Amino acid sequence: KLGIDICNALELCAERNVIHRDIKPQNIFVNQFGHFKLGDFGIARKLESVTGGLSQKGSPNYMAPEVARGTQYDATVDLYSLGIVLYQLLNKNRLPFLDTERQLVNPNERSEALNRRLSGESLPAPCDASPEMASIILCACNPDPKKRFGTAKAMRIALSESTKAGGSSESRDSRDEEDLNKTMSVRHAAPAQNLNQTVSSFNSPQNQRPQKVVETFGEKKKSKTPIIIAVAVVVVLLIGGGAFAAMRFFGDGAETQTAESSVEETMADESNNNEPEADSIDEEQSSKDAELKEQTLESAESYASSGDYVSAIAVLKKAMQTSGKDEDYSKALNTYIDEYKTVIITDADKLADEGKYTDAIKKIDDAVSVIGQDQELENKSASYENKYVLEIVGEIDILIVDGKYDDASKKMTSAIKQFPNNSDLQKEKEKIEKSMPTMLTNMEIVESDSASIKNGAEDTLGNKYSKALVLYGSKPYAQYYLGSQYKQFKCQFACGDQCDKHDYQLEIYGDDDGIPIYTIDFTRALPVTPVEIDVTGVEFLTFKIIGNSGWGSGIIADGKLYVK
Repeated sequence: KLGIDICNALELCAERNVIHRDIKPQNIFVNQFGHFKLGDFGIARKLESVTGGLSQKGSPNYMAPEVARGTQYDATVDLYSLGIVLYQLLNKNRLPFLDTERQLVNPNERSEALNRRLSGESLPAPCDASPEMASIILCACNPDPKKRFGTAKAMRIALSESTKAGGSSESRDSRDEEDLNKTMSVRHAAPAQNLNQTVSSFNSPQNQRPQKVVETFGEKKKSKTPIIIAVAVVVVLLIGGGAFAAMRFFGDGAETQTAESSVEETMADESNNNEPEADSIDEEQSSKDAELKEQTLESAESYASSGDYVSAIAVLKKAMQTSGKDEDYSKALNTYIDEYKTVIITDADKLADEGKYTDAIKKIDDAVSVIGQDQELENKSASYENKYVLEIVGEIDILIVDGKYDDASKKMTSAIKQFPNNSDLQKEKEKIEKSMPTMLTNMEIVESDSASIKNGAEDTLGNKYSKALVLYGSKPYAQYYLGSQYKQFKCQFACGDQCDKHDYQLEIYGDDDGIPIYTIDFTRALPVTPVEIDVTGVEFLTFKIIGNSGWGSGIIADGKLYVK
């Protein structure tokens, strides 16, 4: 009965090119009418005829050998798994190659039995199966897929024929038609409020048939004794393998009820606790762990295939944090990390070739944040930084030569902000600071007469200077201490407001007051004159106005002193 019902379900699956991949007692249910249901299609897959490359999904204890090997397989693997379920039902609740006479079986024996079956060893007949049922089961469980039933329909027909031939070893002589009808009446007299809660696992209209005993609903309440007897008979029918009696009892009509109990629970009750509960829990947990692992690996592979290595790596790292060290996780993680690094380095090299060193370094830094410290990535980042620094230093040196110290200083500030610990940049910064000119107006006047630093000074041509040294009066002068550390003085000379009235000279002296190192004649409306004066070795620099009339005025603007 169970085999026929599940074959019906698999026929419907075949019509839709669906393979279940996880047929086992836990996924087979029975409703209150005794119809068996196939549930949990969580790992089912759509097929295109023969399928290759599918993952090793399913429970190892019921898995076909070709699935375990990871080779090509098709929908016959579902028939194999159903065969193993029937085998267990007719083998004292023991899987193939396990001793049916001993009460307990140790884990090593279970493992050895599983390995023998998955290796392709032919199975012995189930101990409680009739010759007909044994033949059907061994055909379904043939290790060679080509020698199994080709379709679920073929297996269903074989099971139906076995009922005609007395395919169950269980004696049916004690069950007459009256007992069966009485049992049906008792079962159908149960409350009907839950009858419409589920949909049949194969509920197409052509398969639906009316129940034989619908008219028994609403019968008067019977005594407890016949109910107990009826329930006992039903349990025997469901568990004992009475395919013929169950067929006559329930028919092969459509299922319409919610799954109320799993076959696994019924088998556990009937086996008088033959199997240790801990072993069952361990097997179930092991199966769940294997499924979760497979799902995790498939998810990571899906991300990686689309080029999203960041997500693939994150999925595996999270799984390893939860489950601990795992060889498969580690292998997949290393593979995706290597592929991710190859992509990142290729992109970063391209950016560096375009001169976009900071973008290349950022791409490397982002990758390190994903996979953690990596020597290859660190070396790449260092090479980009070195190229960047060499390029920046070259640009700054050119600016210094051109006297564009402000531009050089700004470029250096930006570079140090990017790489504050780079020693080459620190050296270049010191070089800029030493090369930067000292503004005359920022230096202290050591000695003076009628001289001062003024903001907004204006010459005779109307030019204004934001900050300048202004000499004004009768023989004005101003002296500065240079300390012999400068090599050049640059400035602009302009006439003060007395140029239109007097002729006079501006003289610049070094340490020898008797001989000026530079002289300029101020005439009326003298245009602005830029000059460069060698001040190498000069300790004191003095500016003097010398006029025939004893009066003079001059402006020394934008004065800059350059170090050696």
